[in-house]
Formats: sequence, C-alpha cells, structure tokens
Amino acid sequence: MRIGLLAGLALLLPACAAEEAASPQETERRAARLPTPAEPLPHLILYKSADDGGPEVFMEALIGGTLDLNSPCVAVATGGEEGLNAIVTTEGVLGQDGDGLYLDVGPHRLRHGDAVMSGGGFLGEAFPRADMLQSTVPQTCAGMPLVEMSRLYPAPPQSSAPRTPPPPPPPPPTT
Repeated sequence: MRIGLLAGLALLLPACAAEEAASPQETERRAARLPTPAEPLPHLILYKSADDGGPEVFMEALIGGTLDLNSPCVAVATGGEEGLNAIVTTEGVLGQDGDGLYLDVGPHRLRHGDAVMSGGGFLGEAFPRADMLQSTVPQTCAGMPLVEMSRLYPAPPQSSAPRTPPPPPPPPPTT
C-alpha cells in the first residue's frame, strides 16, 4: 500500500514542477487570454463625499434609463429628446473583464445596455462646481447634457403581462 502511494507521489511531483515552469509560449498564450483594458475607458463623473466638500443633498426625482458605456462619459439614455445624458454620481468603479466593460456600484455590476434607476434630476449642460468633483471632467464630455443620479441601481425587470386596472368598487347601497 505504501509503495503504491509513494509511486503515485513520484509521478505527480514531476507533473507539478512542469506546471510551475511553463514554457514561454504557454506563458504568452495565457497572457493572450487575459482581457485587455479598453482604450480609453469612459470617464465617470464622481462627486466628492460630503465630508470632502461634495454635495450634502441631492435631487430626489426617480430617474431611469439605459446605461451607456460607449460614450466619452458614462451616460444614461432616458428616452427623452436630449438623447444621452452624462451621469454625475456619488460612487462607482469602471473596469473590464472577459465580458467587456462594467461599472461596479456597491454590490451591483452594471454593463452597457443595462436598465438602471436612481434618485436624481436633470442638470442640463450646467456642470457642478469643479471643487465638488473628484477629478476634472475631460473636454470629450463637454456639451453632453448631465443628469445627477445619487446612486445607481439595476432597474426592476419589466413585467411582460400588461397591467390591468383593478375592478371598480361596487356601487353604494341604495336605500
């Protein structure tokens, strides 16, 4: 029994050593499978925290739309006449993996085309004061209308069943 165990270990150890010392071609193949960063990532306009000089209150209208990560700035298409609106928000981290670009906000990983919602309001083309933002907004975002979205969330799924109004109440009793 011990001889069989030792023989098995003797066969595994060289295989492990070969795994650690991969050939340059194998290393190159592994590197080719890693996602390459998007060039360039869109800019995410972020407010500073309230403690660091950012806003302490936000607009409270319910804003929703489709997330756009293909614009110069992270944007949302709300379905209005203005088209895409660059998002000004409080948190988020852009990245890229094997499935493409993403925006992480809290526990949510959002992708291009996802339906999103938040409390907020439309700012038009009036950029917030620069001292309230974490970084300078690039010129490529100039001219985009802005929307303040305090914190992005995935929008709830749309029901495929049409909504029907509840039945009317019964008529009052006649006396």
